[in-house]
Amino acid sequence: MAVTKAKKQEQLAELIEDFKAAKSVVFSQYQGTSVKAMENLRSKLRENEVEFKVARKTLVKLAAKEAGFGDLDPSVLEGAVGLAFAKNDEVIGAKTLHDLGKDVETLKIIGAIFEGKCLNAAMAQQIAQLPGRQVLLTQLVGLMMSPISGFHGVLHGVMRSFVCALSEVAKKKGSGELGGAPAPIPEEAPAVAEAEMPAADASAPAPEMATAEMPAPETEAPAAEEKSADEAAA
Repeated sequence: MAVTKAKKQEQLAELIEDFKAAKSVVFSQYQGTSVKAMENLRSKLRENEVEFKVARKTLVKLAAKEAGFGDLDPSVLEGAVGLAFAKNDEVIGAKTLHDLGKDVETLKIIGAIFEGKCLNAAMAQQIAQLPGRQVLLTQLVGLMMSPISGFHGVLHGVMRSFVCALSEVAKKKGSGELGGAPAPIPEEAPAVAEAEMPAADASAPAPEMATAEMPAPETEAPAAEEKSADEAAA
C-alpha cells in the first residue's frame, strides 16, 4: 500500500521532533534479525528511555537536516537502517545495541549523532563502550564522598584522642598524682602578709605609754635625798 503525501509529512514532522529532542541518535543495521530479537531489542531500549524507529532513508535525511544536523554521511544509511533515539542518557542507546549485538550478529552499529556531530561506525562503537550516565554519576558521588569520609575519620580520631587525654588528666588529679593543686598558695601569701601589717602598727604605741610612766621614780628621788640629809644633820 502506497504511503500518501500527508502520511509522509506526518512521519517527517515526527522524525524532526525526535532528532531535536534526542540526546543522541544511533544508526544500526537490523536486516535478517528475527522478530523475537527485535522485540527484545525494543523492550530493552524502552526500559532505558530509548525509542527505536524504522523509517524511509529519504525522510531520515530530510529530518536530520531540518533538525540542524546537516547532511548525514551516506555510510550511516546503508542497508535496512533503524534509529535509536536516546531521550536522557547519551550513551545508553549505543551501549544497549552494542550489548545485544554480541548475541545477535545481525545487529550492527553503523554510525551515530553524538553531541551534535555525526560519527562513523568506529567512533560510534567507542561511544557504546563508555559507562552509562548512572554509572558515571555513581562513580562521581563515590569520588566526592571519599575525601569527606577520610576527613571525618581523621577528625573523629583527633576528638577521641583529646577526650582520652582529658580523661587521663582528670584521673591523675583525682588520685593526687599531679602536683598542680598547691600552686595557688604562693599567690595568696602576700595578701596574708599585707593583712597582718596593720596589726603591728596598731600595737606600736604600747612601748610609748611605758616610757611615759618612767619619770615617776625621778620625782621620788629627791625625797630620799632629803631624808638622808636630815639623818646626816641629826
